[in-house]
Amino acid sequence: MTNIYLKIDGITGESDVFGHEGEIDVVSWDWLLSRNLRDQSLQNKTSVDHLTFVHEIGLESSGLLNYLIQNRVATKALLRAYKPTAQPQAVGALGTLLPPQPFLSLTLENVMVMSIKPYGCAGGHYEEVGLSFSKFKHEYAKGVAGLPGPKATVEHDLRR
Repeated sequence: MTNIYLKIDGITGESDVFGHEGEIDVVSWDWLLSRNLRDQSLQNKTSVDHLTFVHEIGLESSGLLNYLIQNRVATKALLRAYKPTAQPQAVGALGTLLPPQPFLSLTLENVMVMSIKPYGCAGGHYEEVGLSFSKFKHEYAKGVAGLPGPKATVEHDLRR
């Protein structure tokens, strides 16, 4: 079972995990932000590459492909990662379950699918998908076993 989920406006995934129904189960993801250390000038901006993720080919594959082919823009995407020990929380007298809290959340705005690379191997069939975006919010929450904790947040608009 994955501990990483991606919700993209307008795309339905196959996750049936409590609190993430209809989202994309993410196998892995990466994102490169860099700066040329040789140039100390203030005009040298940080370079923000596409966020890439890998998922098992599924229901969301056709939605992602349509977004790529039609140059569609999703208003928002939310990637959430959970510690392996994160557990649902019981609240109230009836013991209602709430999903665990992510330790990492990336909220992306004005999201476009820029690349899709399907591939297969003995372990399964996957796609590597590249997303571009115009704004991001990075939130890290220090918590224990999926319980909420203090947050550190960074937001940046790439159009500036």
